Amino acid sequence: MKDTHKSKSNQSPARREPTQARARRTRQLIFETALRILDQEGEPALTTNRIAELSGFSIGTVYQYFANKHEILANLIAEERRMRLARIAAELQGLSQDERTTVQLAERVRAILRIVLGAFGGRHKARRALLERALRNSAGRLMNEPAAEIARMLRALSYGSENQTPLTEIEALVLAEAVSGTVRAALLSNPSLLKSAAFEQALFDLTVGFLRQRRTPA
Repeated sequence: MKDTHKSKSNQSPARREPTQARARRTRQLIFETALRILDQEGEPALTTNRIAELSGFSIGTVYQYFANKHEILANLIAEERRMRLARIAAELQGLSQDERTTVQLAERVRAILRIVLGAFGGRHKARRALLERALRNSAGRLMNEPAAEIARMLRALSYGSENQTPLTEIEALVLAEAVSGTVRAALLSNPSLLKSAAFEQALFDLTVGFLRQRRTPA
């Protein structure tokens, strides 16, 4: 009875949380391995056994953290979104209101776009596989750029910018959705576009052009 109870405990939905550095590293390595499999071998090759094999962990260790591959992918997407938003926020926090000239604003936009385009470690085949899988499962929103949050950041960025009125809530959301939708469309049609300097420049021109046209009326 004791062994049976222990087995059920290991498979319960309440998985071990990454409360220690070692546990966080284990989770990150599992995520990294899953991305590598998706990018190099494709979704059919992604199994918990394959993840255990390539990561060097036992299958039991993988199951200590995640119930199955679906849980791994859901947590991977959530963690990537969290880290991406944190990097964007860090870019914006480094820009004081007094420094928000047109030139510095453009520099921050460029940095933010590179964060968005470089998501999932630049593994665009894996990112596309995750998006297609989410769409099949009617969970496409999980792979959306967090447009509302980015819009909030863009709106904050526009405050205090040289000769520029702040973006309204609607304008910020339209701009964020325009960038997000373009990235998503490119990802589905041709993932290699996300590595293209021309594609990055087009997104940059779109964003900065939108921001710069918000001039303070004379």
